[in-house]
Amino acid sequence: MTSREQEASELLKRHTIKENVFPSPDEAVLRLADEKPLSIYLGIDPTASSLHLGHTVPLFFLERIRRLGHRPIIVIGDFTARIGDPTEKESARKVLSPQEIEQNMKSYIEQIEKIIPKGSFDVRYNSEWLANMTLQDVVALAGRVTVQQMLARDMFQRRMKEEKPIFLHEFLYPLMQGYDSVALKTDGDVGGNDQVFNMLVGRELEKEMLGKDKLVFAVRLLVDASTGKKLSKSERGLVWLSDLPKNMYDNILNTIPDEMIKTVFELCTGLKYKEIDKIDEQYREKPREYKIKLA
Repeated sequence: MTSREQEASELLKRHTIKENVFPSPDEAVLRLADEKPLSIYLGIDPTASSLHLGHTVPLFFLERIRRLGHRPIIVIGDFTARIGDPTEKESARKVLSPQEIEQNMKSYIEQIEKIIPKGSFDVRYNSEWLANMTLQDVVALAGRVTVQQMLARDMFQRRMKEEKPIFLHEFLYPLMQGYDSVALKTDGDVGGNDQVFNMLVGRELEKEMLGKDKLVFAVRLLVDASTGKKLSKSERGLVWLSDLPKNMYDNILNTIPDEMIKTVFELCTGLKYKEIDKIDEQYREKPREYKIKLA
């Protein structure tokens, strides 16, 4: 294994779920190790006024991909935010107004630049291509995905069992997100492990419409081992990237469970494994001091 292959392999081991790297981890390592630059994108819907700690996981992944010589793309989902991502939602998500979306995304790029250097990534807004689609375009796109595929999603299955409504516009979200890949002609897509379905829709659309075999990287989520819930804006335990350092420090001390300290070191910091292991060995039996070190 070459040094680049070793670096790519370690990157996938640290950040991703093996079963949710497509077409396969081995193929992904070979393509990341190739010196031909790839375009890899991350989509972020502006559904809150700030990014949070959970967003840093795919951002650190993108930064390490950039160091391998590839080009990150940040797609701000200013159009898809109007639909609302149904992923893991027990009810339809609130549809945001254009004014709310514009206000929310004002500071996003500045926050991203805390992890990926300014000027080293491209920024696109999916309203560039989605807002110009005609009804005929949408119907043609919808013809590429079946209702059975949509209903196979876990949260839709749960809603049907609980006799909760599933709205038609919720089927359009993965279509729109999937079309982002086609519009960008991207080589790869990175997102949370809860975004696999949406990313695979994009992979299939890109294969059918462009003949490209898109890479999909599903990164690990910040999950509270005691509850099984992720730390995100839809759950408890938020650490906002726009917070003042003192507030971030306090929030980490108060919201990160002891069992997650090493995981947060791995996913949300730039420290190497050997440095993290050294800290873990030193502080493992002293959770409070361990967490202070993390904060």
